[in-house]
Amino acid sequence: MIKNDGITNDIKELKEKLSDNIENLVFIDDDKVKKLDFLKTNSTEIQVFSGMYGDINISIKEFSALKVKNRIFDNFLQEINTACKTIHPNVPKFYGVGFNNTKIYLIYDLIKGESLKKKCESLNLKEKLNMLIQAVKIITDLHKQDIAHKGLRTNKFIVDNTNKIFLKDLGEINYEKGTSEANMSSEETNNWCVYYAPEYFNHEDEDSNDEDETEESIKKYNELNAKFDIWSLGCIISEICSGVIPWTNYSNTGKSSKVKVMSYLLDKKNFPIPEIIINEFKELSDILKCCLKINAEERIKSSELLEKLEKYYNSL
Repeated sequence: MIKNDGITNDIKELKEKLSDNIENLVFIDDDKVKKLDFLKTNSTEIQVFSGMYGDINISIKEFSALKVKNRIFDNFLQEINTACKTIHPNVPKFYGVGFNNTKIYLIYDLIKGESLKKKCESLNLKEKLNMLIQAVKIITDLHKQDIAHKGLRTNKFIVDNTNKIFLKDLGEINYEKGTSEANMSSEETNNWCVYYAPEYFNHEDEDSNDEDETEESIKKYNELNAKFDIWSLGCIISEICSGVIPWTNYSNTGKSSKVKVMSYLLDKKNFPIPEIIINEFKELSDILKCCLKINAEERIKSSELLEKLEKYYNSL
């Protein structure tokens, strides 16, 4: 058990284990980080605070060190690996790992602004498309680095006071694998599944043997993960341009519970593109159809989506 009397053996072991797995991982001394305001607790009881690292505004993602060491080390490692290899001006910079008694924390840039959805509420179609093109460009750049998000939602994109768009985090790391209730328990992730592709519920490849991986299989895996993001981007574009939350227009009630949406996805139902897009913005409807194909391999690439959106934008 971890004690509160400095760096104990458990903390030392965790530090060594992280160092063994990640080359040149930066450990930040606790006295160099100042914790400020509490921001949120997510669905897996991970707390997030604002803070300062020197003169840099940071986001502090705080975990129980004991939980990381004994229960979620692989997932924690996955997040750090993704953070270390993601270098993009519109994605929070990762600074390193810190320890404070029984806590371990990940330190990122703090992104300030309003959500993409809120920002777009008062904009016309062309202005919305300008924002969406920025968002798709970020994802396109990440896909070129073989980085897929696999957790895109409207609230993952933040617009700052200069109208520059940022991706708020690096994706969904499943710290409570197999417990979908945890993923749905917080208000922020209340509509998590409405942006998720049908293959999210297909676990056929979950137990694949890493030893059987080849360069070709890894390439296909990365491509399919990227196609997951394409479905999510289609949902986001549909919502921003229509004001209709994905799947709420599938039935006549105008509502759709999480359970119903999951059943639609499990049954491979076709995504219901809102009538306003079909009737008034046919070209946009055609673009969405390229994103929202049930078979992931048939979806367009992010670079192709970006090209189509830019062409449509320039035609308006």
